[in-house]
Amino acid sequence: MNIGSWALIEGSKMKAILMSAGERALLAGLISKDANVNSALSEMKRTSIRVKKVMAEY
Repeated sequence: MNIGSWALIEGSKMKAILMSAGERALLAGLISKDANVNSALSEMKRTSIRVKKVMAEY
């Protein structure tokens, strides 16, 4: 396996992680009873922090 295909696989893995994190944030925002702008924004901030932690592991 050359470096290019490895980077592609790692990139798609990262994309999947980011997408699932984003989807969870959206779902949490939609499901939560107090789905106002502030709670949605704070959930997005928490998700971005989690994503940064995941990115740091790779």
